Amino acid sequence: MEKQKSERWFPLFLLLLGISILWFILFKVILCYLNSYSEKVSIGYSSEAINALFSGLAFGAFLYTVYLQRKELALQRKELEQTREEVKIFADAREKSETALNAQIQLMNISAELNAYSILFKVYSEEAEQHSRTLSSATKKSAEKKLEYRNKIEEILKKLAK
Repeated sequence: MEKQKSERWFPLFLLLLGISILWFILFKVILCYLNSYSEKVSIGYSSEAINALFSGLAFGAFLYTVYLQRKELALQRKELEQTREEVKIFADAREKSETALNAQIQLMNISAELNAYSILFKVYSEEAEQHSRTLSSATKKSAEKKLEYRNKIEEILKKLAK
């Protein structure tokens, strides 16, 4: 990774170094080899064209960076839309899961209620059978309870059938 970064910046470094060396050489040539003031001024005027060239290049580079940023922004917007779609899909899946879980809880509650009434029915059935030999009021109450719990079990089974 570090090698890739250095490889990416190395050509830029060479370019800047080359421009700096060229500028220094031209500066020395102007100072050393041109004796008269008018010759130096004419060279100065010619350097304005070079300044304009580099200003144009800088402006072009600026426009290129604006273009790249615009392109990156468009990609970022597209990725944001995809992220929103994924979040929506996960929200829908979570909602479906919650609905299924609630249905499962209701079925477990009905099952627990059915199990409780089944146990009570069995207890009162056994009690009624034990007291069936003697027809007392307790036996009559046990039989009534047995019938009541049987009816409740049938109601729960009807709920489950729906």
